[in-house]
Amino acid sequence: MGRRSLLVLGACLAPLAGCGSDDEAGTGTLALTQPTPSVTTETPTRPETEPRPESTDTEAPEANPPAKTEPYRCGGEELKALSAPRDSKITVKPAIVEPGGRIEVRVKDASEARVSIAGVIDKPLVAVAKPDGGDAVATLTMPRSASCGNKPVIVAGDYSGQASVGVGTRP
Repeated sequence: MGRRSLLVLGACLAPLAGCGSDDEAGTGTLALTQPTPSVTTETPTRPETEPRPESTDTEAPEANPPAKTEPYRCGGEELKALSAPRDSKITVKPAIVEPGGRIEVRVKDASEARVSIAGVIDKPLVAVAKPDGGDAVATLTMPRSASCGNKPVIVAGDYSGQASVGVGTRP
């Protein structure tokens, strides 16, 4: 039941709760003879993967928290993404991907780069990054047969370095 409904219900019950009189002088009060109605609220349930609708009114952020997603898993354990050093020019998005998913490797301030991911299949995945506004960007598709775990992403070219990408599944 919303806040407005409670205010309307309170306004309707106010005359019954002592605002009337039972004698001619108007000094007495009218006792309630009906039981106070109980207020019940029912929260609809949604699957955890269904996105919550965005609120258009002025609800507090706690009233509509973001939907929780299940963490990625590898061998029954939660898989955590490895973070790159702060001064690294390599970013990998997303940090964890499911087999068959796509990842983007961006090398800042580089015009060319060769990107490879090792430990995925028998031979490394290799892609040549293309220039994109002062950065070099490569898009790779993780094979569906890729084993789970964190995999090294190796960059060679104008800038050489390493990052990582996690491969996992969600229940």
